Amino acid sequence: RILRLCSVAGLAISAHWAVPAWAAGAMTTGGLTSQPIGHYDFCKARPNECSIHPADLEPARMTDGLWR
Repeated sequence: RILRLCSVAGLAISAHWAVPAWAAGAMTTGGLTSQPIGHYDFCKARPNECSIHPADLEPARMTDGLWR
């Protein structure tokens, strides 16, 4: 009897945790937003990291050397 009660309680708790994830569905998006403040601060401190504009925008071909 105690085992059954614990099992039911465990399932109820698990289901309770899963409800917000199930109810949210896909992430809704809105209009344009501002740049995140952390990214802004990072780029102000390290402008060379944020001014990279590669000519080749294709995904890198996965090789053994690149994988390691």
